[in-house]
Amino acid sequence: MQSKFQDSRTAPTATFSEMSPQQLNESKSQTQETSRWLKPLPITFNEEAHRYQWEPTGQWLNHSVTQVCKGTKDPWAMKRIMETKHIWEPRGKSVHLALETFLKTGDPGQYPEEYAEWIEPLVGHSVWETYEAVACEYRLADISRNIAGAFDALLRRKDDHNQLVLVDLKTQGKPDSSPYDVSTQLGGYVAMLGLHWPSLYVQKAGVLWSRPGATTLQKVDVDEAVIEWQGARDAFLMLNRPEF
Repeated sequence: MQSKFQDSRTAPTATFSEMSPQQLNESKSQTQETSRWLKPLPITFNEEAHRYQWEPTGQWLNHSVTQVCKGTKDPWAMKRIMETKHIWEPRGKSVHLALETFLKTGDPGQYPEEYAEWIEPLVGHSVWETYEAVACEYRLADISRNIAGAFDALLRRKDDHNQLVLVDLKTQGKPDSSPYDVSTQLGGYVAMLGLHWPSLYVQKAGVLWSRPGATTLQKVDVDEAVIEWQGARDAFLMLNRPEF
């Protein structure tokens, strides 16, 4: 089975290193493993408070990508999501951790047996034959707008490192569960990634739908996703702007 991201537009060169974008041209002598991973941004995450902090200034970011995207969901859907949080949250954490470990080491590591139905098809998906990760659980921030978040993975083709795909992982409880729209969320990650690494050109975006017994890969249009994000972001900030 071939990857769904086989076709792609020609893109400018994008090289990864432990240095800033201005230093990328000087990194050719680095080893392949060193140059593979995108340098982390100086952002810390307080899991208990679910808040991000920009380390250079100590600024706490007031909003998250998740908060912005919640504004695009109807109240009934949000109520249903919160009612089942005790089910999907531990499953999501376990599957995400297994994927992150797999992308970094080639092995998912140890995980709860009850989630094997989700994890085994995920790490066995054919996309990993063509693509490899250059960033996992990568934190981003739009400092001027006080928004932060973290995407699951940025992938590159193994045979063409200029071809980049930003991927988000979602888990669902049933084999026949219907996918839902996450374009706004992916658009936010692509837009914020461009703020910090303008030389990177993300041609594709997609969602890995992890369900018991199978994983499917859904393509998302990058340009449309960014436009959706910009609209949702601006509407959210308008509603949440300070009174004075």
